[in-house]
Amino acid sequence: MTGIVTDRKVAHVGCRRTSWSEVLAEINNEERFPNNETYVVLERTEHIEFVKKADAHARDLFSQHWSSGRLFNEMWELSWEEQAYSFLLRLLTEGSLPDGWQQVEFETGDETSLLLYGERKRDTDPGWREARIPRWLKYPVPKRLGRVRVTGIPYLKDGMVVRMRLKGVK
Repeated sequence: MTGIVTDRKVAHVGCRRTSWSEVLAEINNEERFPNNETYVVLERTEHIEFVKKADAHARDLFSQHWSSGRLFNEMWELSWEEQAYSFLLRLLTEGSLPDGWQQVEFETGDETSLLLYGERKRDTDPGWREARIPRWLKYPVPKRLGRVRVTGIPYLKDGMVVRMRLKGVK
């Protein structure tokens, strides 16, 4: 019996429990997360922000309390989640992780894209509209007609997707 063997990349997820000041140090790592090439999703119960990292700094968003969030670009994703009095921090890449992270390896699937809520139908629309969401949606892309997508790499364990590393917005 012959089969097709595909070369799968190995993905690395690093984890550690840490304080908010250490989360900020990772956020501010310009080597991994350059301001103009990195997207930011910040979440708390009553509000979500989805912006470029440069805009997050300009609006001083990192000084506010966020229960979870993620930064992502072509090579890296950093995510954090508040748990009791600390944060669970995850660093994802298909490259090598820096020292100091508890590492888990995954296989990767092919790059995919996910549609975001809303559609922009007219040039005069101030954002993207979704009937079941009672406000205009804003995404960190130039205003254009149609839908917005995020691109990502699925991380697999035993052939099942267990995590998606976001990498861009189209």
